[in-house]
Amino acid sequence: MKKFKIQICLLGYQRYLDKIEKLQNYSSKLFEVTNCIVIKQLPPCDLEWGYSDNCINQLLTSSNIDNSNVDLCLCFIDNPIEYNYFTRDLSEFDSKTVLCSFYQVETIFDEQNIDIFNYIHGIILNEIVQIATLHKVNEDYFLHDDTRNCLFDMCGLKKDIAIKYGVPSLCPSCIAKIESTAVDKEFVPLLNKEFKSFKKALFYRIIDFVKERPILSIIITFISTIIINILSSFLYELLNFIL
Repeated sequence: MKKFKIQICLLGYQRYLDKIEKLQNYSSKLFEVTNCIVIKQLPPCDLEWGYSDNCINQLLTSSNIDNSNVDLCLCFIDNPIEYNYFTRDLSEFDSKTVLCSFYQVETIFDEQNIDIFNYIHGIILNEIVQIATLHKVNEDYFLHDDTRNCLFDMCGLKKDIAIKYGVPSLCPSCIAKIESTAVDKEFVPLLNKEFKSFKKALFYRIIDFVKERPILSIIITFISTIIINILSSFLYELLNFIL
């Protein structure tokens, strides 16, 4: 199946350029980043310390952003956006553009030891599902109010975004909706393959294992200590014999 072409637009100061670079070099059978545009100077905030959809629409228009050769344009900004959402559909600019805010994401993800790249990657998968199924970008066709550890959780509580993008999946309802459309038969399996790349660093996975299974962790530690002591004694005796 064809890859979805994505254009990235960085608005203002960016703290996660390393994650954007990782995205540009990321190998996927579902999508590819074809271009990255930087707009360094932002207009004055029009929503206290944040930006409205209209303000960003005007900025993109004045910057002559062209999305004619891509399937999706993701605009990333550090500031709060309208209604303090994580993402906003900029349909007044065009039908392909989504505004994504990093505001508060880092705090939530740091508490759960989740890589901010999961947020970027997850948004892309969320949007291309809607494109592939011929639903308008960022439309609420798939969204559900309750949290299901699904790519389309509404996240009524902002902290639930750590569940949504920590190790995402598709709930049975969303899978049924996707498969009811004329998507390529490889699409859902490829999505599931993408989900498997959402992993915490090994160190944090070990910490989570200890928190979730403290008794088992103690048993494993105890057995490991005994084995290490036995091996150490054996090696000591062996070295004494050789020397």
